[in-house]
Amino acid sequence: MWDPIDDVEFSMLYRRYFGRILGMLQQRLGNRGEAEELAQEAFVRLYGELQAGKVLRPLALLRRIASNLATDHVRREAARRARESRWSAIRDVDERAPPSSGAPGDPARSLEGRQAIDAVLAALDELSRNVRDAFLLHRFYGYSHEEVAARLGLSRSTVEKHIMKAWRHLVARLEPGRGARKARAGDEER
Repeated sequence: MWDPIDDVEFSMLYRRYFGRILGMLQQRLGNRGEAEELAQEAFVRLYGELQAGKVLRPLALLRRIASNLATDHVRREAARRARESRWSAIRDVDERAPPSSGAPGDPARSLEGRQAIDAVLAALDELSRNVRDAFLLHRFYGYSHEEVAARLGLSRSTVEKHIMKAWRHLVARLEPGRGARKARAGDEER
């Protein structure tokens, strides 16, 4: 293991490998600005590990950190795009659709959509703050269980339980028949 690294040594390490890590990230992300941010973050994390004196192979660790950061970034971006797409589909009203056709421009369908959203929000308001926040951070903002746990100061296990509790509550409130069937099925398994 390396001894804790001083700033001069780290600066040399940074100058030597930054271009390689940046190239790897840029190839993976296709965006130089995002790649630069993640490369810098990778070096910050490597510095912390080197200061703790826990590193056998700094370049291997740096590559792994950068790769993990890129994977997390790609997942968050995909989740963000999916959320935006779902919200766009809800918000968009097709003005060309004839009235009462059942198409998105139909006022009755628009009202039903708003009522459904209001019902979801009302059901979420019935939950405790931590349960609601864990659910929203994970399902609507795309945070991983680990990220939610860090933000809320909870364990990953607790976050997972909160998210499942929120799902069960939403199903029970929004689909009463389905929620009751699932509850009975769960009782029969015990």
